[in-house]
Amino acid sequence: MAIGHPLSRTFGGGISVTKTLRLVWGARDIGRVINRSPRQTYHLLARGLIRAARKVGERHCADESALEKQFGSDSKSDPTDRSDKA
Repeated sequence: MAIGHPLSRTFGGGISVTKTLRLVWGARDIGRVINRSPRQTYHLLARGLIRAARKVGERHCADESALEKQFGSDSKSDPTDRSDKA
């Protein structure tokens, strides 16, 4: 389940930016966003391959838009592909 949280930040020159974080909690719900099974998602989380995810207490959470950015809108990209890390 995604929960929206507004995040405001003011930069130099009085520029203000507001972004709503849509947090997704738990491996099952993260897996739904990235189109993976809960078991596959937990494996990816345990290996640290989902860059958008953080562990809070005993649960994982991630921003939905960051997950979509990492995995693409179709969620078929390979999370183990580290070609961007030369």
